Amino acid sequence: MRWENAFVSKAEIKLLYQILKGGIDGHEFDFYVLSAAPVEVILSALEGIVPADHIFGTEFRYKPSGEIDTIVRATAGYGKVAVARQVAGAAGGRAGSCNLHG
Repeated sequence: MRWENAFVSKAEIKLLYQILKGGIDGHEFDFYVLSAAPVEVILSALEGIVPADHIFGTEFRYKPSGEIDTIVRATAGYGKVAVARQVAGAAGGRAGSCNLHG
């Protein structure tokens, strides 16, 4: 399933997460967020809704001044594919797709 250019509220994400966490008709789901946005932004936005270890975003190394020094991991383009493969591997090869953009 793939939804493009759909606005999804935090309440809707929370509801979707709760529904999928409980399973549907004997099927189990793992809910992950992969975004090109900085991981700190996603963690803050989804705090208390999606577990931090299920959130992947672009990771930076910062200078002591707070400026970005280097990109540690980019979760965009092929970087998103690499993270999706990592998540699927951790799930024993079970993988599906649902892409919500807000």
